[in-house]
Amino acid sequence: GKALDDKLDWLIGGFYMNETLKLHDTVRFGADADRYADYFTKAASASAALPSGFQWFGTLPRLTATNPTGTPLYGEVVLRQLQLLAPTNATAAAQLQAIMTTPALLAQYTTPLPSNVGAGQVGDDFKVKTNAIALFTHNMFEITDGITLTGGLRYNWERKTLDATLNATNPACSFILNNAALRGAILANPGAAALSVLNCNPTVNPQGNGTYNTRRTDKEFTGTVKLAIKATDDVMVYGSFDHGYKSGGFNLDRATFSYPLYGGTGVNPNSLSFAPETVNAYEIGVKTQFSREFVFNASIFRQDFDGFQSLRFMGNNFVVQSYNNVRSEGVELESIIRPSRELTFNLGYTYLKAIVGDPAAGDDYNKQMTNQPRHVVAGGIVFTPQLSDAVRGLFGANFRMQSDSTPLNTPNAYPYVSNDGYVVVNAKIGLEFGEDGRFAVEAYADNLFNKYYNITAFPIPEQGSSYAVYPSAPRFYGVRARARF
Repeated sequence: GKALDDKLDWLIGGFYMNETLKLHDTVRFGADADRYADYFTKAASASAALPSGFQWFGTLPRLTATNPTGTPLYGEVVLRQLQLLAPTNATAAAQLQAIMTTPALLAQYTTPLPSNVGAGQVGDDFKVKTNAIALFTHNMFEITDGITLTGGLRYNWERKTLDATLNATNPACSFILNNAALRGAILANPGAAALSVLNCNPTVNPQGNGTYNTRRTDKEFTGTVKLAIKATDDVMVYGSFDHGYKSGGFNLDRATFSYPLYGGTGVNPNSLSFAPETVNAYEIGVKTQFSREFVFNASIFRQDFDGFQSLRFMGNNFVVQSYNNVRSEGVELESIIRPSRELTFNLGYTYLKAIVGDPAAGDDYNKQMTNQPRHVVAGGIVFTPQLSDAVRGLFGANFRMQSDSTPLNTPNAYPYVSNDGYVVVNAKIGLEFGEDGRFAVEAYADNLFNKYYNITAFPIPEQGSSYAVYPSAPRFYGVRARARF
């Protein structure tokens, strides 16, 4: 409504959302899982002291009296080390004596791990129910002719309830978990502990089995204040402040658990939760329209994030992690030029400095954020000549040119996954029919020059220093028809 002699435009409203998200996840070991684990472990564990390395599943020729070049099991390596230490180390001698005189204990060291082929998640089922309520007001007050103050306030309340039933089989990992002596020997050796993740991958670790229920509630006031001054009929300057908010949530993946096998704090559904994100955004700028033929806008902005929600790959899965002290600041320029009713050009430029100031961000710390180029220039042209009373031609092209960027801030990955500056061009040509181009048919080509770039990247799990990327879409072309009603 309106009030105060129509100087105030006011709005009061409410918002309600009810959402249910369901996820059924199944991850399995393939037919070559045991062999892959053994080949990888053999290569990774080989050293001058142990040229043959070791294996887990016995898929490689074993070390025996008749095959001295074979590959021993990890337990057999531990036994050999105890044998070498026993003559001069009483503790090692006692351990060796206990193992050799207890058949069940000896079997832990001399028996290959049971096969994981075909094992994995039988089915991990997640359900998240969200209820959200918001009450808001948005008001514009004309202080004087040409000066307007805008203020808005919103109260946000959101509750997410997580129910999860997780079920996985992992014979090799269960064998390690159920045999304290072998587990202790593995965890005492950092190299062996790291390689045992091949068998006890967090994504299929049976320690995560169970039924879980938890919930989180977020509350936040958000709002905006903006002052706009119309300096002339053609020029408006403004300044604004906004406080924004994004609710927290849950990472729906058992790999997010903090497994005690590797020193974690335990399997707790609350460890799947991530915190809300808030931002304080500041902007000052100018908007101009000196004529129908020319529009120019410019702004300077800064955004300070707390709890910035960053999707990160953690070696086995993608999780949302929260970082503080994230700042995004820069300049935006945009212009529109219309030499005639049939011809329009637009051109814009953005300078963006987006830095993570939280040491918890790891490789992202104190660097430009991933997939955020410092410089972007974008522009386009649209030409719609009148061919007859009812038909217009249509020609359009646009481009985006950006400076270097990287989808993964890992130093070793730079040569392989980073993007040098590139340009992408899209174009279309066609005909418009009827009043105001109500109907149209056009041929189009996106990424006209077939430019390749990496969209995102991540280290490949259990593949050493290898990286994978999601590639850009190639040249894509076709014909489409449009109608407006």
